[in-house]
Amino acid sequence: MDNFRLNLEQTIIGACLLENGYSRVAGVLTSRNFTQSEYYNHRTIFEAIERLYPMWPIDLITVLHEINKNGYASYLAGCTAKVCSSDNLRYHAFILLQLSMRDVLIHALDKVRSAHISSTTHAAIQEIIDECLDTGNDILEIYPKALSYLETTGAEEFLLADIRKLNEGIDRKIKVIKAQAHIDCLINNLNQLSTEGPDTTTRLTLARLAELIKGILVKGKVNLGTLEALNKIEI
Repeated sequence: MDNFRLNLEQTIIGACLLENGYSRVAGVLTSRNFTQSEYYNHRTIFEAIERLYPMWPIDLITVLHEINKNGYASYLAGCTAKVCSSDNLRYHAFILLQLSMRDVLIHALDKVRSAHISSTTHAAIQEIIDECLDTGNDILEIYPKALSYLETTGAEEFLLADIRKLNEGIDRKIKVIKAQAHIDCLINNLNQLSTEGPDTTTRLTLARLAELIKGILVKGKVNLGTLEALNKIEI
């Protein structure tokens, strides 16, 4: 893994530990978007953060306790040292998401090279991988283009099925992110109302509702109908 991605993942983890940043990236990232090696395991760290939220606070001590493995204390402290501010955390999360999506697509294409496929499909796969590796290209645009191109070139059906499945996953992720943005606005509005409510009971109810809404998308258990409804909310 290149140094850019390593620093990016460390910065995101550090911000989650220092400034309760997980709530701002929960709808964007999962542990699958992180990497692991013989020296570190960012997936293990992020999985621990996911398990803690929203019932428990997220900081260096709680995550270390949740991981329950030796050797992580100094590493996590190093991650927090990389954080100057969490103002751009959500933007950083989108960068990591796109890098992860790129790797998934390349892996799906690369694994079929050893299969019995035509020379035309081989050439198409290489073209798409080259586009993925070009940092000037938007991976969100490459996914549908890749499917269309492979269909046009007559690629084998098993490969098309894999790419269609990846496209469906991307569509759902985009809907989740849109819904998360709406929820953030709703939470802000509810928090404001909870301080302006006409009586104590109303204020406490609105504050509790804001906390419940905050956890809606965290575990990824929202059906598509709910996401569609959330995306239609006018903010």
